[in-house]
Amino acid sequence: MTGLRYHDYHLEGYTVSGYGRTLTLNLTWNYPNQYREPSHI
Repeated sequence: MTGLRYHDYHLEGYTVSGYGRTLTLNLTWNYPNQYREPSHI
């Protein structure tokens, strides 16, 4: 998988855990008339 898959996703937020060792990005594909697809990386 390449990072380009998420190029057009929107950042909804992020979480930090493990005392800063893990950063999770909450992304979503959010365009009019298209399926809203969430992703967490």
